[in-house]
Amino acid sequence: SAPVEDVSAAGKAVAFHERYLCILDVIKLCVVMLDSLEKKAVILEEDESAEEIITPQQIHLDPLPSEFVNRRVSSLSAHEHGLYPFIPLSASASLYDALVLLSKHKIKRLPLVDVNDNLVNIVTQSAMVHLLNQHMSDFGALGQKTLTELGLATPAPVISVRVDEPAHTAFDLIRKHGAGGLPGLRHGGEVVVNLTAPNVLHA
Repeated sequence: SAPVEDVSAAGKAVAFHERYLCILDVIKLCVVMLDSLEKKAVILEEDESAEEIITPQQIHLDPLPSEFVNRRVSSLSAHEHGLYPFIPLSASASLYDALVLLSKHKIKRLPLVDVNDNLVNIVTQSAMVHLLNQHMSDFGALGQKTLTELGLATPAPVISVRVDEPAHTAFDLIRKHGAGGLPGLRHGGEVVVNLTAPNVLHA
């Protein structure tokens, strides 16, 4: 992941968080690339003067659209592409403060800044989960409660994919629903794997 600096704010007296537009990672960058490819596909399909039928396979093999190749990172809209907003947190803040921000803004990464507003690190949701797991004994009775008792097992629609479907189907579902991952099922409905966006991207 990397914070995207707002070049238009360079040299201006603005608040630290206003110097950055968002946080970009390779998954979100792939989403932007796919958006460009899909727009190209629509243009080709709407071109009535085309003498041959363009198949999806041909579209994927074509060079990347110039709209993507020539696009500047600073032009990416956090709202349009679901990029993570840049929400800095003081490195001296508590773990509770970090968890509250992750939950409130539904993000997975928090930039940490020192007393001089210098960016010193980016803490991830997975790193916090790992830390909590190492210190479960500090949570006392709370750590022994079931997920049902904590209200986390309420039935809800679950997005899934069959394991015999193409990998791009899983990525499309993750992208469409903004999910961090989804279960892979056998035909009988048995969950056999938990697929994340990085898993699918590197498949």
